[in-house]
Amino acid sequence: MKYGINVDDMRDMVQTVLTGLSRNGTRRGMDSEAAVALVLRTGMAESYLHYTRQRLNGGMYGVARGFYQIEPWVAQSVINDYIDYRASIKQDIEKVCCCDLSMLDDDIPDEMAAMQLQLQGNIPLQISICRMKYRPVPRPIPPASDIRAQAGYWLKYYNAGGAGVADEFVEKVKAMEN
Repeated sequence: MKYGINVDDMRDMVQTVLTGLSRNGTRRGMDSEAAVALVLRTGMAESYLHYTRQRLNGGMYGVARGFYQIEPWVAQSVINDYIDYRASIKQDIEKVCCCDLSMLDDDIPDEMAAMQLQLQGNIPLQISICRMKYRPVPRPIPPASDIRAQAGYWLKYYNAGGAGVADEFVEKVKAMEN
């Protein structure tokens, strides 16, 4: 299978975005090796870093967007329930992503379209939302060297209730990292 974006290029982008959110290392763990690996691997597992729109059986499109297959209401929940309560994180995300998060309110129909487009095309925003979805988890991110543990973490905290399978995460990651 052909993959989308070059894995090394994507790893560099994830590292750059997470470093931008780390406030020069003052936000512990934001851009750790484990966090970079988990965020990168989440994109691999969700879309092979290839698809920017969710593919359903029968050739139909679903609502999830971007390499991280983020549903607009999930992104809005992450913004409303986590990012909006952390002004400095919000400011850093907006700077890194070149986007005003207040313009992405999914309660307004035109802005729902804006949210979908940003999630589909703004890779730094996808990376940021993915990282912020993991950020409140009380358990530490498993080490980058433990793909299977990261698969379990992804399944429990990112794909909870989704169609994900930990073994498929491991399979996809190994195929793309080799």
